[in-house]
Parts: sequence; structure tokens; C-alpha cells
Amino acid sequence: LILACALAVSAYQILFGADAEPTRAAEWVHFGLFSVVSVMLLSLTLCVLYVCRVLSIMVDLYCCELLEHMDTSEAAQDWNVLQAVLRKASAAIELTFLTLLCVGAFAVPTVVLDLVVIGRSLESVPLVL
Repeated sequence: LILACALAVSAYQILFGADAEPTRAAEWVHFGLFSVVSVMLLSLTLCVLYVCRVLSIMVDLYCCELLEHMDTSEAAQDWNVLQAVLRKASAAIELTFLTLLCVGAFAVPTVVLDLVVIGRSLESVPLVL
């Protein structure tokens, strides 16, 4: 929702702003790149969230099955399989977590620097977001 609002405000500012024509092309390029990168990061975040949710459900189901059947010999083997799946899944999305962490770590200083360089005018803030 916040992404949609930021994109709508940026598009409104580009369409109805009082800037000269040559800068409008640069603003459209900025708007397009912002949109593409934002959608990619949102998709990546939702993918990680989905994988983590599935792994959490797997652990919950294992616990429910253990309480329901109380078979410790089979439970040990099932737990080993579950641990292997958790290890494989966490290794597969390890770089995704690192990417999202780096993007978050670089986003805050970039926005602060952009606000300092551009200034504190309200007209430039939606394009930065």
C-alpha cells in the first residue's frame, strides 16, 4: 500500500509538476527504475516470507503429529528429516536474506543523503521515496 501511494504521488508530480520538459524525461526514467526495483524487492521479500511460513508450518505439523501418536522411534527419524529440510531451505535463501539486509542498510543513508543534497522541499520528497 505504501509502495502504491509513493508511486502514485511520484507519477502525479511528474505529470502535473511545473518543471521544464527535458527534466521530465529524467523523472520518468527515475520513476520507472524506482517502480521496477521496488517491485523486485517486494517480490523477493514475499518469497522469503512464504518460505519461512512453510517451514514454520512444517515444524508445527511435526509437533502435532508427535503429540498425537507419541511414537518416539519414528519421531526421531522424522525429526532428522525435518532438520535436513530446514537446513537445505535456509541454505537456499541465505543469499536472499543477505541481499535484503544490504538493501535495508543502504536505503536509509541513501535517503538521508538524498534529502541533504536535494534539500528539504516537499516537492522532491516523493521522488526520493
